Formats: sequence, structure tokens, C-alpha cells
Amino acid sequence: MSDRFVRGWKVSPEKLQALVGKKQVEAKAVLESRANEESLEEVVMTLGDESEEEGTKIAGDALAAILGGELNSDDAYAYGRVTELLLNHIARPLAADDEIVMELTYHVPGAEFGCWNPLLKALKLRKLARTWARGNFAFPWAKGKPRSNWPAWTLIAGDDLEAVAAELEPLTRKQLDALPAALLADDEADAAETRDELWEGLKTLRKWVKTARRDEKKERLGVAIQGNALVLLMDGDQ
Repeated sequence: MSDRFVRGWKVSPEKLQALVGKKQVEAKAVLESRANEESLEEVVMTLGDESEEEGTKIAGDALAAILGGELNSDDAYAYGRVTELLLNHIARPLAADDEIVMELTYHVPGAEFGCWNPLLKALKLRKLARTWARGNFAFPWAKGKPRSNWPAWTLIAGDDLEAVAAELEPLTRKQLDALPAALLADDEADAAETRDELWEGLKTLRKWVKTARRDEKKERLGVAIQGNALVLLMDGDQ
């Protein structure tokens, strides 16, 4: 079955952007980081078209370009791939034990694959519906639109993060159960399982939002005491 997934990180956008061109971190350290023991192979094999040697070189070059500030828009796809490795190393991963899985919800009627936006609108999660899978995270560039549209990186920060938190906090399973079956699946028999998957995903997202808003006890290279954001990666089938 075709599917997608979403992973999340708690990160300070300002501290992350400040790493570009400052050479405070070495590409080798990111690649060898214990935080990337599970992610590295996936990223490397994707970049190298199943060649570990080629993928490792591309990943290392992309990280070196980001950390050295020598950006080339032609390499935007590689930058998007290795951002996951950099965030694992310097920020706070939120999906160590869980990620948002989209198998049944990958096939929501009337939506692009993996996009929950019609369901979020129906649940009156209006800010989240406008934000979900928006692909608005321009890193490693300071501003503008990402030069590569896949994987899809989304930043939820500041007032947007507060608004999403306010929408998700009171959400109940009863509200989800009230959605028409036809909105969830083309085949009514799949609607119940689709509801379950969506509910688990929204509960995970609510937990990530709470964690992103919570003050930290101490700073990290990519995480501040206060004012952090939630960064989401949507990947999988395109």
C-alpha cells in the first residue's frame, strides 16, 4: 500500500539558521552522530540511488555546503534530505519512538496523497489545515520558498504554533467520529480504520506541539530555552 509519514523536531529557527556558513559543526560529526544511527542509511541510500558510497559522498558534500554557507540551488534536493540528519544532531527529534503514519489516510478522497487538509477543515482545525504540509521551511536559505518541493518541510512557529495548539487541545474523538464516512474513504468499509489512523496521528501531533511550546531547561546548539518551533518532515511516496 502506498503511504507517507511525518516526523517532527523541536528547533529554534534562529539558532538553526545561524549555523549556515559559520562552520560551528562539521559534516563528518553529523554523519557519525549517534542521533543518526537509524536515519543515516535511509538518507544515504536515497541520495545515492541505492549506492551507499555515492550517497555518503552526496550527503557529506551537502552538509559541508550548508555548514560552510556555499549554497547552490541545483543541490536543493540533497539539502532537503540531509536537513533531517542535521536536525537529529543539533535539535530535538520528536519521533524517536513514534511518527505520524499515513497508510489509509494517504488516500483521502478529494485531496493530494497524504494531505489531510479536507479532514482538518471538517474538524474546524482551520489554522492547522492552512499549515499542514505547506512546505514553507526555506532552510538552508534564510527566506523564500524551498528550492525543492520534496521531501516537504513545514515550519510552525510563533503565533501559528500557538493557534495550532489552541485548536488541537480541546479536540475529542467524538468530533472525529462525527465526520461523514465519505470524507474519510472511498470505500465505507475503510472509514473506521481511517478514523483510527487519523486520530493516532492527531494525538501524536498534539503531543509534539506541546513539547515544542514547552521551555527547555538548557540550550542546545539548535534549541533555545524559549521560543522554539515545530518543524515537520513529510516523506514517503510522492
